[in-house]
Amino acid sequence: TGAERIQDGIVRITLTAGKQAIEKSQHDYSLLSESADEFSVIPEILPSTARRFFKEWKEQGKRIVRLSKELAEARVPVLINEAEHIKSKSGTLMRLIVTSLDAKQADLINLGEKFSELSGNDGDLISVIIGKYENHAMVVLSRSKGSNTPLSPIISKIAKILGGGGGGKGDVVLGGGTNVTNISKALKESKKIVIENI
Repeated sequence: TGAERIQDGIVRITLTAGKQAIEKSQHDYSLLSESADEFSVIPEILPSTARRFFKEWKEQGKRIVRLSKELAEARVPVLINEAEHIKSKSGTLMRLIVTSLDAKQADLINLGEKFSELSGNDGDLISVIIGKYENHAMVVLSRSKGSNTPLSPIISKIAKILGGGGGGKGDVVLGGGTNVTNISKALKESKKIVIENI
């Protein structure tokens, strides 16, 4: 039923015999038949059917990820047009976008870069994207391309709410933490943090 290499030239073999071997064989065949029934096929073609289903499942997953990314990117111009006009504590007039998207870090960064690029001519946009992926909260902060608005104080304070930290240089910075239950709070507090730190 199994083999484990202990050291060079020595292998531990696990086996069953007699009544236990019969019971093990019956148990395994029962599992095989049950699995075949789930796919509505005979046991003989279960392996090839399982491989086909698994391949199709992976392809569907990739397609969903790709379409979600395209949908998110398509929303960027709309969100820029609908950005909220705010006035910072220092009197700076800005436009602000605060949105959420549950996706991989790379996809959130890509979305932040889209906000930065497409608002580059205006130079006054700040976007905050907060999401969750694999039980980790993430935040991506971006500014219009070429802007000199400081992002580090903002990203560090939003990330702190999420139980972590953040920072970086350039027009897109990122952070995050393990406190996914505070994502809603971070979304609500983002506007206040931006206003107080620009």
